[in-house]
Amino acid sequence: MSVYVIRLALRVCLLFVLLSTISSAIEENPPKQVPFNSQLPHDTNFNQTFKDHAQLIGLNLSGMNLSGTRLNHSELQGSDLRGTNLSRSYLSQSSLFDAKLAGANLRGVIMVEADLHGSDLYLADLRGAFMPSCNLLGSNLNSADLPNTHMDQSFLDNSTLFRTNLNGASLWAVKMSDTNLSEACFIRALMDRSTFQNSQLNGANLTGASLVGVNLINATISVCV
Repeated sequence: MSVYVIRLALRVCLLFVLLSTISSAIEENPPKQVPFNSQLPHDTNFNQTFKDHAQLIGLNLSGMNLSGTRLNHSELQGSDLRGTNLSRSYLSQSSLFDAKLAGANLRGVIMVEADLHGSDLYLADLRGAFMPSCNLLGSNLNSADLPNTHMDQSFLDNSTLFRTNLNGASLWAVKMSDTNLSEACFIRALMDRSTFQNSQLNGANLTGASLVGVNLINATISVCV
C-alpha cells in the first residue's frame, strides 16, 4: 500500500511540474493580437468571406474591396468604411447607423430599408443605388453623388445635402423636413408627394423636376433655378 501511495505522489508531482512549465511558457510568449484590418490585404475580395447576417460592429474596414458582397441583415454600425468599395453590394435591412462612409463607392448598391441614420456620406458615390425606405435621419450627404438613385419613401429629416447631386433620382414621398438642400441638384428628379417642410433650398436646381403634391411649408426656396 505504501509503495502505491508513493508512486501516486510521484505522478502528481510530475504532473504539477509539467503544468507549471507550460504555464510559464505561455506567460513568456503570449499570442499576438493582430488588428482585424491588418490581417487582410486591401485588394481582397470579400464576397466569399462576409455573408448575410454578419457582425461587423465598429470595425475598421476603410479602403477595402467589398464589391458585390452580400451583407443583408448585417450589423455595421459605427464602422469605418471611408473610401471602401461597396459597389453592387447587398445591404438590405442592414444597420449602418453612425458609420463613416465618406468617399465610399456605393454605386449600384441594393439596400432596402437600411438604417443609416447619423452616418457620414460626404462625397460618397451612390450613383444608381436602389435604397427605398431607408433611414438617413441626421446624416451628412454633402457633395455626395446620387444621380438616378431610387430613394422612394426614405427618411432624410435633419440631414445635410449641400451641393448634393440628385439628378434624375426617384424621391417619391421622401421626407426631407428641416434639411439643408442648398445648391443641391434635382434636375429631372421625381419628387412627387415629398416633404420639404422648414428645409433650405437656396440655390437648388429644380429644372424639369416633378413636384406634384410636394409639401414646401416654411421652406426657403429663394434663388432656385
